[in-house]
Parts: sequence; structure tokens; C-alpha cells
Amino acid sequence: MKKKVLIIIISVIVVLALLAIVLVPIIIKKQIEKEKNEVLENTLELVKVVKSVCDKEEEKTLKYVVGEESFKNLKVSTIPDSGVIEVDDECSVTVSLIYGEYSVIKKLNENPKIVEDYELENGSVIYFNPETKLVCDDYSAENIKTGCMKWYVFNDSKTKNEVSLILDHNTTINTKWDKREDKLSSDTSSWKVQARLIKVEEIGSIIDTKIDTGSDKFYFFDSKQDRPLKTCYNKNIEDCNYGWLYDKSSSTCKDYGCLENTESETYGYWTDTVNKKDEEKAWRVYFDGRLLSTNKNDISSGIRPVIDLQKSIIK
Repeated sequence: MKKKVLIIIISVIVVLALLAIVLVPIIIKKQIEKEKNEVLENTLELVKVVKSVCDKEEEKTLKYVVGEESFKNLKVSTIPDSGVIEVDDECSVTVSLIYGEYSVIKKLNENPKIVEDYELENGSVIYFNPETKLVCDDYSAENIKTGCMKWYVFNDSKTKNEVSLILDHNTTINTKWDKREDKLSSDTSSWKVQARLIKVEEIGSIIDTKIDTGSDKFYFFDSKQDRPLKTCYNKNIEDCNYGWLYDKSSSTCKDYGCLENTESETYGYWTDTVNKKDEEKAWRVYFDGRLLSTNKNDISSGIRPVIDLQKSIIK
């Protein structure tokens, strides 16, 4: 009798285990679908609120960043963990939001959607027209300051709603560091996106090393030291990994691992960072794959714009 009871108990346990194997994934899947639907509904609510605000505003081009004062005035039931919402002059809304583990984008005239692979690798290529604020497919190397141009992604992550892009060439060939803002403003006057220069701290993040901005030390990108790798210098370039970061920085930079030479006589581009211990100097990216600090009056380096875009524009 005890043996039969034991067999029955074992049988019940086996059946329950099999049911769990079948049912648990179904329950989890339904829960995930429910969460995703709630996220999309919350996004639609946010879009509706933003559009209603835009309709009442005289200034139609608006931008909201989660956590900042402008966003706090929006009355929505669920607040994203982070995000960027932009409205154009026709009150069309684009969003790049994060709710928990879900990343949501909404492009112009499209419904919001949850996206995977939200992180872009350093050096990923994006063709983008800053005058139209759109990804483009009519790239030409002759486009220097306008039109469809080639950009490289840097320092992206899954928790970022905006992505930073650096141009593959200089818009001004050679200038003093103190003239950088005037040159940048003039070069980008027709753009619909704000341009800036890259910071030394950002380059440190790209090459994964801490830069002492108060030193005169050289930082070669691949060696992360004041001397280059033997296999990334002077035509021996098999181990160069950051060629995109100094692309088109001189007429001979391919000898040091960049992707393409430029016909212009230049030696790199300025960053936006001053030497902390010597204010007469500023940091620049040099054509042989290094970061160095030089006198601000040096005119052998140019201006290379960086832009920050919400991810819905490029995803």
C-alpha cells in the first residue's frame, strides 16, 4: 500500500513539474508583453501631453529632458527613468526614453516602439545631414560643412538616450584655439543641431584611460602611454584600433593608422579642453594617433564638430 502511495505522489510531482515547464514560460511571456504594452501606453500619453503643450506655445521648437525643470511641468501619470523628447515647428514629436529595462523610441510620424541593441559601438558610422537633422544616403566626401556627411559614434551606452557623433573631417582646416568658438559657429550656422568640440575626458573614456589634463604628457591612443605601439606607428599599423578618431587629420595620417588622408595641410584638431596647469596651452588630437597639449596660438590644427542626437533620429 505504501509503495502505491509513493508511486502516486511521484507521478503527481512529475506532472506538476511538467506543467511548470510548460506554463511558467507562458506566464513570463504574458507578463513581459503586459509590461511592454504599459510602456508603450505611457509613451503615447507623454506624446499626447507634449503635443498639447506645443499647440499652445508660440515657440514651437521645444526640448524636454527627464529630470530637468522643463519636463517637471508636464503632467503625466508615469515618469520615465530617463529620456529626451523633442518637438519640431509643426508640433511633431520624437522621443528616446528608458522605462526600467525597456528602451523606447518614436520617430517623426511613427508610433513608439521598444528597441533592442540600444548601444552603439565606438567608431560606428552614421551618415547624417545636420541641416535637415536626418540620417541620409547621399553622402559625398566633398561635403565639408553642409549636406550628408560621415560621422563616428563615441561613448554610447544602453542607459543613454542621446548619442554623440564626431565628424570624420575638419570643417576649418587650421586655426588658433582661441578662435575655435567663432569658427565653429560660422562653420555650422546652417545646421539644425547644436555643435561643440570633443573634450579630453571623452577621449579618455574612448581609449579607456585617465588623462591628466594638467600635464605635458603624450597619450597615444593604442598604447595609452607617451610612446606609440610599434605596431601602430609609421606605416606599421596592423594593431591600430582608433583610426576613426583621427581620420583625415593630415595628408599622411594613414601611415599612422587613420582611415583616410586629407588633401589639406593640417596636423589634427583642437579639443575643448585647456591644460589645467598651463592656461597658455590646450589639448588637441594629433595626426599620428595621440593626444597632446600645445600652445593655443599654434595654427596647425583645425575644428572638428561633435553633435549630440537623441537616438530616435538614428535608430
